[in-house]
Amino acid sequence: MEVDLILLTHGHGDHTTDVVSISKRTGATVVAVFELATLLNWRGAKTHGVGLGGTYRFGGVKVKYTLAFHSSSFEDEENRNFHYAGMPA
Repeated sequence: MEVDLILLTHGHGDHTTDVVSISKRTGATVVAVFELATLLNWRGAKTHGVGLGGTYRFGGVKVKYTLAFHSSSFEDEENRNFHYAGMPA
């Protein structure tokens, strides 16, 4: 069975490592806060950016993004830097 929708809560690698390749392979839409969705779209994923507090419908699925207390960033080990990935949800 394939996936149609991928919901992401934040940008850490344990949540995002395979998401671009899965989206490309399956055509699944990645739903994430705007900044994270944009970063993943630039890498080739099909994405839908959302805002905190918003409620969204994807077919028969209703999703509400609420604030979480967590960091959200991508590691850039080569340059020893972090890239902001939007508010966690």
